[in-house]
Amino acid sequence: TCICQTDDRLREAGIQALGGFLQRSRELHIMWSPDYFSRLWCVYELAAFMGINGGGAIQFRPLFMEVALLIYFVFNWFSCVLFMGCMTFHITNSVWPLCSLVVGHLLLCCCMHLLRRFMRDRHELANQLKDFDVRLAQCQEREDREHILRSIKRWYGSEDAFNEQVRGQVRSELLRSLPATNMPYLTALVNGSGAPICSLLDMLIGMIRAGTPSKGLTSFLLYAFAAVIFLGPTFARLFFYLAERFARKQRHHWRDWGVSFSLFVLWEVTLVVFKGFGMMAFRRSLFESLSVATASGVIAWVVFHCAQLGEYKAPDGGAKDSDNSIIEGDTDICPPALGRAQSSGAPTTASMSR
Repeated sequence: TCICQTDDRLREAGIQALGGFLQRSRELHIMWSPDYFSRLWCVYELAAFMGINGGGAIQFRPLFMEVALLIYFVFNWFSCVLFMGCMTFHITNSVWPLCSLVVGHLLLCCCMHLLRRFMRDRHELANQLKDFDVRLAQCQEREDREHILRSIKRWYGSEDAFNEQVRGQVRSELLRSLPATNMPYLTALVNGSGAPICSLLDMLIGMIRAGTPSKGLTSFLLYAFAAVIFLGPTFARLFFYLAERFARKQRHHWRDWGVSFSLFVLWEVTLVVFKGFGMMAFRRSLFESLSVATASGVIAWVVFHCAQLGEYKAPDGGAKDSDNSIIEGDTDICPPALGRAQSSGAPTTASMSR
């Protein structure tokens, strides 16, 4: 939910409805930015939700991930369109397609560098929770600050007890769900295969118009299927994993770019090797093409369902007891009038976001 910050009447109404909304929400979606845990009201919402809604789930939605996905998507498309455009308009001149390949790869290298910068926000989030202290959060109004800290003491026993719960339970849930290796398959498919599928369709139409035998077309379709369904999503996930795993900023600017370039070269060489095997296979025989497609499927299955690529595992005690609620019968979760909001009739399927 969003509370108006410019209209006093709307702001008061939003605050009064917050209690009932938190109680009836199934999930708390935190739209995280680097200053989220420095705002006491945001921390207060988290404390109230954890206390009053023992069965509710907390989902972190860092804003930088959407930006990172958009950057990868746009740069991937642009490099592909640039190459296909040069192939179309300068088909007899090999210089332009080669130049477009160089420019496209430079763009993806810049993409890797930008992603590494965004992934540092992910590490900052983990560090914020590791060193979290509610007493350091800021609030403009002194009365609000006193009320919030007093409520947290009443719910959790002490401020330190709440700090420990955030550093333990909340951080465990965060680290289990946040890594780039958790990128859903469909998200990886759209980002990794959206552009290549267009160039593969263009090649398929050219082969059909050239009168390629059905056996050759079948081999190519197997190669295209493996490239789109398996390799595209796998390498999109690998791209983000490398950016996250080596996100640490180097001391010198040129060294930081050197790390980005090295990661991109590693990713690109691996991609070229896999695609090269696929292209050689479909040119040789239908059986080899089928074998490479099967191997690609196995690799994709391992990446998305088995291997976690270093993903953090939450400790056994990190999960929250879904039947336990800290605030039992306490309706005073917000300043005075908010207790009445408990019966305001907020929808039971609502999700809470900030």
